[in-house]
Amino acid sequence: METQANIRHIVEVLSRGSKVYVQSLILTRRSDLNRYVQVTNEFLQMFCDGKMCTYVDLNARLAKDGMLNESFALDAVHLNENGYLQWAAAIAPLI
Repeated sequence: METQANIRHIVEVLSRGSKVYVQSLILTRRSDLNRYVQVTNEFLQMFCDGKMCTYVDLNARLAKDGMLNESFALDAVHLNENGYLQWAAAIAPLI
């Protein structure tokens, strides 16, 4: 997958001089899109073994039931203000 190759390259370059956190793609409320998100997140999780990068699972906070929580969604795909606040809260301890 081109996306995976691009992510791998970016992380390899950045990890030479910095600690790298790779955030999961956020699940949507559309099952047709979520399959791509899940496959990509599985790759990211396996790729980020803690040596080159650290994987941050945003879905543990934003999509606990396997789909983006309606209260965090502007529509079926995009985050609303509350969703962005949850995202910020998830990564705040890392920055």
